[in-house]
Amino acid sequence: MDKQYEYRQAIGSGTGLALLGIFLPYVWHEMPTLISYPAILMGIALIGWGVWPIFSKKYHANPQAQITKNPEVNIIDFISLDEALTGIADKSQVPKFIADRSEAAEMWRYSDAAARLHKCLHNAPEQRPQWVEQHKITRQHLRNDAVSNEGMEILEHMAGWYLRQSKERSDHILFCIKVGLDSDIEPMKTDPNSGKWNWKNHPFQREKQIGFDRVQLIGFLDNSEIEHGIKT
Repeated sequence: MDKQYEYRQAIGSGTGLALLGIFLPYVWHEMPTLISYPAILMGIALIGWGVWPIFSKKYHANPQAQITKNPEVNIIDFISLDEALTGIADKSQVPKFIADRSEAAEMWRYSDAAARLHKCLHNAPEQRPQWVEQHKITRQHLRNDAVSNEGMEILEHMAGWYLRQSKERSDHILFCIKVGLDSDIEPMKTDPNSGKWNWKNHPFQREKQIGFDRVQLIGFLDNSEIEHGIKT
């Protein structure tokens, strides 16, 4: 039992017994005073207050069992940045002049998804979900807001995917016209880091190693009115 309850037992029981010892004889010999009965009742109450911990399961429980447990702290339903963007991109509205071109439509959807998520995360820092990272050694998912800058850079890069590819395509067509080549036959020169991901600035598949807690992200997207297809 904890020290504080040992003191409580000693003080309460001792004081209560003292009161009973002093005033109980007056009642026993039928010579009660005005304060005899109240003093006796007070003594009984003090004894009860002092010895109650002895009979209480709460104070005899295993100290470890008394620690407040919150298993949800360690439960993370991880969703990668890649999967999160896919869930948002699937619901992105593609303009009609792009919708017929499947490759361009995909770039538009992901660029739009990344731009909207980037905006909401930037403008609502107090409401945003915590960033989560897969540890390089343990492979466990850990809450780690230190990767937020990296995550935002990845989103910013993807948000410009459609515009970068459109510019590369336009430059290719203009070049072919100048030199008299067929732009549909001549291979287009592309920068490997100007596509969906920039692996020059971020490790390969980094977008699969950082992300969020799924439940937190869904709540954030719903509150931000970002349509998505992410399921719990």
